[in-house]
Amino acid sequence: MASAATSMPLAEQNWNAAFGSLYFANVNWNIFTFGKKTQQVALASSKEKVATADVDQIIFEHQIKVAAAYLNVLASQRIRFVQGKNTERAQVFFEMTRSRAASGLIPQVDLSLAKAEVSHARSLEIKS
Repeated sequence: MASAATSMPLAEQNWNAAFGSLYFANVNWNIFTFGKKTQQVALASSKEKVATADVDQIIFEHQIKVAAAYLNVLASQRIRFVQGKNTERAQVFFEMTRSRAASGLIPQVDLSLAKAEVSHARSLEIKS
């Protein structure tokens, strides 16, 4: 829409602009955004990419935590298995030492050391 305003009307038609006349253009400027909408779309697209990257990063961090927890479980299971075998070995050594000490082939001190070794192995097994 465009409109013009002039001074007082004259008796005859005059196409010359008069001093003091006001001409203005009343235009709906909402249709002319001068690239504002395009930039808003680009900004929203950039924000979406940042948000998507943030989500991907969080997912990656959780995957790392899950993998670390799984590896910790595997290591703990292996340590427990090894400590169980160590306890069995110490128990067999204690039984052999007890029978030899009872028959007098080795001193009783060795029996005490073997008993301490069994206790230490059980303690490590409990800690694992």
